[in-house]
Amino acid sequence: MSAANVDFAELYARLDAAERALEQSEEAAERRRAEILQERALAIGQSRRQAEPGTLAVMSFTVAGARYAVPFDRLDQVVECAGLCGLPKVPEAVLGALVVRTGIVAVLDPKVLLGLAERDLSDLRVVLVLKDGGERFGLAVEATEGALELPLKSLKAPPAGPYTGLADDGLLVLDVPRLGAAAA
Repeated sequence: MSAANVDFAELYARLDAAERALEQSEEAAERRRAEILQERALAIGQSRRQAEPGTLAVMSFTVAGARYAVPFDRLDQVVECAGLCGLPKVPEAVLGALVVRTGIVAVLDPKVLLGLAERDLSDLRVVLVLKDGGERFGLAVEATEGALELPLKSLKAPPAGPYTGLADDGLLVLDVPRLGAAAA
């Protein structure tokens, strides 16, 4: 095809139309991204709210196929388990260290702390950064399930271990200070 046979006006019109379509697509993607971020912000804000009287607000999660929870007042943040650095000469329960927005935290292996299974990092994808007084540490978990409000009256005495309660559905609420002390 020679240049004489090309309809440049039509070509430019098609290019302009394609460019407008791309811009609209990018604008739509940006609007959707903003909507998603707004939804996440609302979810985080709701999860930080105070528990209803007579309930315990917790973040539930899974480790080795079992369900556990930590009280929201002990939860600082939730981050991906990316960038975990191993440390030499640390207790078996310490997986390593992780840089989070507020500093560096030691990350603990709940499987070791709870006597669940041999040490295996492949399924630990999320770190719950917990606080105990002025100290902070991470707990590597498989996945978070979300916020729950457990009626205090329904919590039963837990089995032996670093637990503060047992919910009707088998969810164990962890004793954060005992977990931190166990890894020291």
